[in-house]
Amino acid sequence: MFVFVTLGDFRAHPKHVDVIRSAHSGNIPLYDIIYLDTTYCKPSHTFPSQDSIIEQTTFLCKHLNSTYKNRVLFLYGTYLIGKERLFISVSSTLNCSIYANTQKQKILNCCDDDFPNLRSKLTNEKSATNVHVVKMGDLNYDSLSKYKESLGNLNDLDLIVAFRPTGWAFTQNKDRPSPGWFKTLEDQIPNISCTFCSNDGKIVIMSVPYSEHSSFSDLESFCSSIKWKRIIPTVNCESAASRKAMEKHFKSWKQESRSNE
Repeated sequence: MFVFVTLGDFRAHPKHVDVIRSAHSGNIPLYDIIYLDTTYCKPSHTFPSQDSIIEQTTFLCKHLNSTYKNRVLFLYGTYLIGKERLFISVSSTLNCSIYANTQKQKILNCCDDDFPNLRSKLTNEKSATNVHVVKMGDLNYDSLSKYKESLGNLNDLDLIVAFRPTGWAFTQNKDRPSPGWFKTLEDQIPNISCTFCSNDGKIVIMSVPYSEHSSFSDLESFCSSIKWKRIIPTVNCESAASRKAMEKHFKSWKQESRSNE
């Protein structure tokens, strides 16, 4: 029987190997082909686990919320789907609801299987909470200034902190201007960087290395732990040079996989 697996946006985790083994009476099946999400298939693209970033982001929000006496607004940039674990964790820690516009709520309401309590946390009122979900493309000074003006009674907030969660954040320059409070917390949030701070310090954009795609180390661990004949990359595979570089990694992973049998 020919067996292939297609992995779309895929964040590999050791538990996935356990699930595969459990589904096959303790054995790892042999896959003929794996169509692999190779968004970050370069050794330089090794970033922290989602759990680590969630912990750091939640710590930061809790600290700032306490320091500014609830007069701080947290904005989370998102694409169509993804990043839910980040803003759900902060919402739970701060014991508050989550604002999202009507269109975004329709999408989030489809996530009941993964986040059964999310629907009950959502609100249509911006003033009801200081955790908001916005478009990733709106995380710039002009858009955030307009967003602040749209808040009505919340317009006199002391601070707006916008988070841009992306795996590419792990390689960004961490030497840009940052507010004083950020410098005092760097040891507790080593993987979060400040990429923009307004002149008055009231609007700050933070880059967070959080991704729904596997980092290189995630891919290496997963593909070395299962059995397969061939991997076909699905991202960044347009050029022969890129495919050749990835094939080198695949060959190494297959050797490691065989040694684990």
